[in-house]
Amino acid sequence: MFEKLARRRRLTRGRRRSYDRRMRFFALVKMLVAATATTMATLSNARAEGPRTADHARLGVFIGKWNVVGDMTPSVLSPGGRFAGVHIGAWDFGGYFAVMRYSGTDNGRPVSQIDLFGWDADSKRYTYDSFNSLGQRASFTGSVAGETWTWSAERTAGGTRLLMRMVQNFTADGTITWKIETSTDGTHWATAVTGQAKRAP
Repeated sequence: MFEKLARRRRLTRGRRRSYDRRMRFFALVKMLVAATATTMATLSNARAEGPRTADHARLGVFIGKWNVVGDMTPSVLSPGGRFAGVHIGAWDFGGYFAVMRYSGTDNGRPVSQIDLFGWDADSKRYTYDSFNSLGQRASFTGSVAGETWTWSAERTAGGTRLLMRMVQNFTADGTITWKIETSTDGTHWATAVTGQAKRAP
């Protein structure tokens, strides 16, 4: 009889230890899930907070949805023609960059593009890097004065050094107009692209 009672006590203690281990395991899982959820919420909030600094905040003018149209003059940059599409800008990468995603056509060809606008605290200049589905890329540095953004870049085209200049003007009615010019000597400039973007409601 005593042996049976002792056996029952041992079984009861064993079940209790097993139960306690399972409960500790489930508690640990809950803690990990909660920690992961908190971390993801923090990252999401950081992204949703908007610009990182006052200098980054100036890039907020690009945020939103824009309907884009433009014309290209035959040049080393393109054979000429017309483009149209939609540009959608949003803050990303913790508020350090305004990222614009474009979808449209270039002379009837489907084109997608991503533009990253940022701020370089070391050079005190804005940055603009662009990549598209035609295999083209561009990297500009720029400044802003009032409602006008001026960007400049340098590249090699056909073995020739090519300077590029883009000027964007924002108007109170929610319109951006811009012009891209090219030069081989920095003195004589030729218009390569003109465009307009209208903020969508």
